[in-house]
Amino acid sequence: MRIRVKHINIVYKTLADGSVKTYHYNRKTGSRIHGEAGTPEFSKSYLESWKSEPAFEDNLSGLIDEYKRSPAFTKLANATRTSYKMNLDAVDEKFGSANLDVLSDGRIRGQFTRWHEGIARSSPRQADYRLSLLKIVLQFGYDRGKLPANHAQGIANIYKSDRAKIIWEPGEIESFCNVSPIHISFAIQFARLTGLRRTDIVTIDLNADHGDHLAWFTSKSGKRVEAVIPVVADLRRLLETIQAYRIEKGVTATTILFNHKGLPWTPMAFSKAFDLYRAKAFPKHRNQAGASKRIHDFRGTFVLELINAGFDDRDIAETVAWKTRDVASIRRKYVDRAAIVHAAIRRMGKNSR
Repeated sequence: MRIRVKHINIVYKTLADGSVKTYHYNRKTGSRIHGEAGTPEFSKSYLESWKSEPAFEDNLSGLIDEYKRSPAFTKLANATRTSYKMNLDAVDEKFGSANLDVLSDGRIRGQFTRWHEGIARSSPRQADYRLSLLKIVLQFGYDRGKLPANHAQGIANIYKSDRAKIIWEPGEIESFCNVSPIHISFAIQFARLTGLRRTDIVTIDLNADHGDHLAWFTSKSGKRVEAVIPVVADLRRLLETIQAYRIEKGVTATTILFNHKGLPWTPMAFSKAFDLYRAKAFPKHRNQAGASKRIHDFRGTFVLELINAGFDDRDIAETVAWKTRDVASIRRKYVDRAAIVHAAIRRMGKNSR
């Protein structure tokens, strides 16, 4: 039996007779592995070593491993855990070997700051995201009495962006849908008319449709909460179009949306498809605004839909979990201003006559 061996610590011990004995241990669990490397006994013992309780290292790498096994991490949504793991690996690669004494020394804060600034030169958002995960792990260590303080706490974020006022213009959505297959177009229009997060867009079930609203339970930040979205006229027409297509093509997915095979999307696959067709609709060399817009920016577009449907700012803010002033800013920018301009044009027409 051939297996891929990982996380092995090799320890050499000099015996009383002067000979040197080699011992192998599973670095993640601390269990000793018996037998000579490459033998069936070694392979069997190696597999058994993973079944024992983990022995976490006294460094940041050990804290990260312990955090990943804690309810604080395991209760997160699947997509969130995947993103955390990928970026925690980058944190581990940089500071994983720093032992608890080093992490307890306040001077480590300078290293954290320089690392954060270094990443920010190429990607401010990623720098802030990884810093936030470092803070979470160090706070985890502090709460368990392993660290006297969280020396990353208070380091300021670098990335500043208020995307609340960004919306997808009708022409941009049309351009996107013109180059997209129908299952992508369905998803884009659904995002525009619901303002949902990526994960909810692709996982919302058919049973969520209750006529005048969509209602389902979603998991956010490890909490299961009920989400409710009003069904405006355009959304009802879209849902009816999707249902007719499902019947015609025999789509069996239990989710409202589906991929080209008629199966539910995964969040990652949907993101890749979105990026692919956005690039086709808005080539970067043309410097079009749509090239920089994201799935999340459909939330602002949805707010505009609700404004035009007659919802007041407070109800909209409650629906999308925004501040009322953010809703008001979209109303001023895209609705009130347009009304003022149209009124001015009408006045000019009357004066000319």
